[in-house]
Parts: sequence; C-alpha cells; structure tokens
Amino acid sequence: MEKKNLKSAGILRGDAIKKSSGITLIALIITIIIMLILAGVSISIVVNGGLFKQASNAVNATQNAAAEEQAEIMKAYIAMWLAANGDGTLDNYVRYVTGNPNADVSGGTDSDGNTWTPSGTDANGNNIYTVTDKHGNKYTVGTNSNGDPTVAAQWGTGGSGGNVDKTPPTGTASYDPDTTTILGVTATITTDKLINTPDGWTKIDDTHYTKVYTANTTETVTITNSAGKAATVDVAVTNIISLPDAPAPGIAATQNSKYTDTSSGNKIAVIPQGFKIIQDASTNNTVSINGGLVIQDSNGNQFVWVPCTINGANGSVKYEKWCTKGTAYNNVGISDNVLPTGISSETSQITEYGGFYIARYEAGLPTTINQTTATDTVRNKSGVPLSKQNAVPWNFIDGNTAKSNAESLYTSSNTYVQSGLVTGTQWDTVMKWLQNAGYNVDTNSGAWGNFSDVAITGITSYSKDYNYGATWTSATTKPAGTIGLLKTGNSSFTKANNIYDLAGNIGEFTNELCYGAPVYRPGPWYMDAQYYPPAYRSYVISTATNPEVGFRLALYVK
Repeated sequence: MEKKNLKSAGILRGDAIKKSSGITLIALIITIIIMLILAGVSISIVVNGGLFKQASNAVNATQNAAAEEQAEIMKAYIAMWLAANGDGTLDNYVRYVTGNPNADVSGGTDSDGNTWTPSGTDANGNNIYTVTDKHGNKYTVGTNSNGDPTVAAQWGTGGSGGNVDKTPPTGTASYDPDTTTILGVTATITTDKLINTPDGWTKIDDTHYTKVYTANTTETVTITNSAGKAATVDVAVTNIISLPDAPAPGIAATQNSKYTDTSSGNKIAVIPQGFKIIQDASTNNTVSINGGLVIQDSNGNQFVWVPCTINGANGSVKYEKWCTKGTAYNNVGISDNVLPTGISSETSQITEYGGFYIARYEAGLPTTINQTTATDTVRNKSGVPLSKQNAVPWNFIDGNTAKSNAESLYTSSNTYVQSGLVTGTQWDTVMKWLQNAGYNVDTNSGAWGNFSDVAITGITSYSKDYNYGATWTSATTKPAGTIGLLKTGNSSFTKANNIYDLAGNIGEFTNELCYGAPVYRPGPWYMDAQYYPPAYRSYVISTATNPEVGFRLALYVK
C-alpha cells in the first residue's frame, strides 16, 4: 500500500483539528450569560443566585469534555496513520511524530508540544505510552489485540486544560478544638482531591477547607469536583458550651459567665463564679481585654486575664514558651513541675476559654506572719498569700514552700477555680503579650520596672537599701541610683497591661524546674535594669531562701 504523508497534511494529531473548531461550548455559555443579562436578569440574581459559579462549573465540565474529545481525536488519527502505513505500528507512529528513532525507549516530543513517554507494555507485549499535552493533561495510548489504537485520558492527573477526576470526591470532617469551648470551633473538611469550595467555606489548599462555627451546628455539606461529581460530608459541631453574659463591673458573677469585649475585637474572657470585674482608676476606668481585664474575689484578691490561644490563630498570642534570656526555655535541663492536685493539664483552660488569669500583684505577706522581721525563720512558712495592692512582698521563702502556699489560696475543693504558681509557659505567654503591647521584656525593662538605676514616682514608701521589706521609709519618689524595694503595686509606673511589678522589684518563683531546681524570673530591685529583664530565667536549689525572690499566683478556671 502506498504510504501517505498525513503529518504534512496536518491531520495526524488532535490539536490540528481542534484549531479549526467552530463555536465551542465555552463560547456558548458566555453567549447565554450575556443574553440572560440583556434579557433583564438582575445583577443580584447573576451574582447571588450563583450564575457565575454555575458558569465556572460548566467551563470545568467543558474542559473535561475537551479531554475526552482530544482522546478520541488522537485515537482516530493514529488509526488513520496505521491504516495508511501497511507495516505501521504504534512504535513506528511515535518514532515518526517525534522524529526520534529510539522513541520506544526514550520517548520524545512532537511538533504540537505533546510529550510521548514509554510507560510499560500490555498483555501482548506491545508498548504503552503516556502522552502529556502542553496543558499538562495526560493520556494513556496503546493498542488492543487487533492492533487498533486505544487512547484514554488519565483522570485526575492533568493540568488546567482538562483531565478532571470523574470519580466522586470523598471527605471527612475534623474539629479544632475537639473539646469543650466557649470560643468558636474551626471545622475542617479533608478531601482526597481538589473540589469546588463549598459556600461559606475557605479553601486552605487543594484538599483542606475550613469554616468557623460559633454555635453548635449539624449540617450535611455537599462537595463537588469540577467534573460535577458530588458526595456529602456530615459536619457536627457539638462542643461549644454556652455561658451567660457576665454581670456589669462591680457585681459578682453568680456562676461562671463570659465577658465579651467589643472594643477588643469581640474577645472573650470567662468570669468565675464569685468574682467581679473591676473598673476604677487603677484600670483607667476601662474594662479592656487587650489592656488587661481585672477581676476580684470576695476577699479583694485581684487577677488579670491574659488572652491567648493554643495555636496563635488570627493574630492571637500563642500559648508557648519562647524566652531565651538567662537559661533558655529549650535548655536540656528545663522541665515543668507537677501541677496542683486535680489539674491534669495547663492547656485545658486555654482551649476552653481562650486565656488564663495571672495575679495582678506579687504574692503578699499575710497579716498572720510578722511584717517587720525579714528573715527566712519568720517568712519561710506556710500561709495563704495575698494578691492585693500595697502588701509586703513575700520574700525569704524557698521554692517548695512558695509552691504549696500558692496552691492554698484556692484548692481542689473549689468548684470554679484553683490556684498555683505561674507556669513557665504562662510566664512566657505574658511576656509575649506585653511585648506585643510595646513593653521591652528581654533587654532593658527600666521604662516600667523597679531597678536600682530607675527613678520611680508616685510611691508612698520603699524599703531602703538592704532592709528587705522589714522597715519602710515614707517617700513619694525613689530616686535613680537608690536601692529600694516597693510594696506590691505601689506605683503605676510598674504597671503593664494592669499587672504590677513583673519587671524588677523581687524575682518570682514559677512552676518550672531547671535540673530539678525551682526556676524564678528575676528582679531584683538592687540591680540595674539592663541585667535582669523579666524574660530572664534563673534558678536556685529548692530549699534556698533569698531576700530577692518571692512568687506570684495563677488561676485555673474549671
């Protein structure tokens, strides 16, 4: 049979035919949309009614059909070439169109940009090729038992021009958090392939789509790929708990309730039963969560809410250790001490409520302990600490006693809250919160802390030189270059986000260990500000007492 040069006639490959096609389905869709608009369809119907989305889906379907059409055209022209060449085989065809005499081994690219790659053999031992077109779409090309060509699009492997997966997608739902919370829950649908983003959901990547729920909801979400194949995923958010709104400032909550701060982006704080929100001159007459929401118990002890999240989502402060000054948080010797009895996890309240409470003041010496003798014999003993303004800081106490005393203010028998030492993670999270608010926490905190080289005004007295809080000198100013310990919260100068004396004054034991020894975050008041910022970690043996180290409490809301 006479061999005919079909290649020179431009009819060997599908692209040649496709270039001469008439009105495509895409053009038809666009025409229909224009006609609908001209016929008086309102913009609202076009946009809100999903007409554009349906058009997009139709375009995807068209791309899908184009891939099928291309496969049929390719098969037809291979058949024509084989018929026109009596001794023709698929391998010979590939050699011909690629110009590569070894195409059956190494493949090649034809003039239309299609890449031919040998990808195995069929049951008869004939070569099978994978063809990748210039759009990234792929086709499997082979021959049947009669020697006739077979061409099939490889669904799900192509690029923008087609090869849409023809099998329905599958998906599962997961939730963050998956424990009880008063906050929103982020549901994530994980799919096995790219889908059209469901209404109301956000695409994270080709296989993950999220939606935030603020109330318990059960719904069935339809997921559809661009070939129009659909499946459903059941979404059930059931772990959001409802708390009543907190009473007005100054009124004690009769049950755990929530305060929503519209001035801080609708951030939420939980108000434990028996506590009230404080709004007075010391809080600048505000009740801002970003600025430090203050609550007070029936005995006058005050605490400040620190907003944070486990993962730092949406620009929130992440609940984590990060400070590297002194002994770094990731030092091999750093570990966490045991939590108070009955508290199994320090992160539970972060997940459930979105924050935690830290004492507004350094632990104050209770009146049951001698206030005028500053020695370990007098002060290193059991007692219930205060978190009140103008108390004598409780120093000369070792780490073990500080821990047990911190846990005595609210014990496991309390239904709503429990107290303990501030943990290492809590301290570092406070540091990040303050740093984000503009406070220097890790190099020089002299602008807001009591150090020897810092002048402090607005005080009522200070313990001069090395009296360590045994005697107090009346004064309105502590001059720079003067060594002087202050009573808790004695000057607004040392206040940061409504928390007093985190920088300077006395160091504070935390519920963290370094090689088994209690960690404290420095003061002290008799050093210059550049040496011991509050992000700094230091440690002493568990039985050591020091005039420059005390402690501070944290609350666990149940």
